[in-house]
Amino acid sequence: MLGLLVLLGVPAAAAQDPSALPKIVIVVAGDPDAALRAEAERIEALLRPNSNLTLPEDALLRAALRGEEGEADDGLERLRRDRRGLLEGDGHALLARIGHVAGAAAVVVVSRSHGGFTLAVFDTGRTEYFEGEPVTTEGDQTISAFILSRARAAQRHSRDDGTASVPTGMGAGAEREPSPSDNASWFEDNWMFLAGGAALALIVTLVALSSGSTDETGPPVLRFVAD
Repeated sequence: MLGLLVLLGVPAAAAQDPSALPKIVIVVAGDPDAALRAEAERIEALLRPNSNLTLPEDALLRAALRGEEGEADDGLERLRRDRRGLLEGDGHALLARIGHVAGAAAVVVVSRSHGGFTLAVFDTGRTEYFEGEPVTTEGDQTISAFILSRARAAQRHSRDDGTASVPTGMGAGAEREPSPSDNASWFEDNWMFLAGGAALALIVTLVALSSGSTDETGPPVLRFVAD
């Protein structure tokens, strides 16, 4: 019994891996002046200590999505073009590509509105914004709750729709930031079946060994008797 409890407990602990947390990325829409970039950076600093979310570790990628200039050969120019084009043409397609390149379930879009700043959250897997009005960036607790609830929903959507992995051919920067681990997600979803199968195999083995040690009659023997 103790062995079975240990066997069942290991996958349960693995299911708490931080890599399973919803991942977001922050992008600014419109002319990225100093004030807009600073606001995006402030929101990122607010969210980074949140133990229920993760952000891309690539500092250059995050800076590019805030509208900051980089080196010509840093592999992020395509991402910068996508960011610049958010207010032109099909912004949904560009946001979906940005989310995929960053390996993020949700994209937090920071923009100007009525002299201030607002936030909207885009679902990468479903390629659409969440319903409801954007929120202003005043009130840190409101911002955190607003983003976290939508990031969790976006992660559930991506798993339900099978869109959690990063598609190939996403352009420059696609190899800089991998998607959330597909293996970790599969293991989290299926650990109960693996544990059950292992437990069943262990029980069958113990029964077989027990039967072999108590049966003293030996295997059947075919005898030939002369007439």
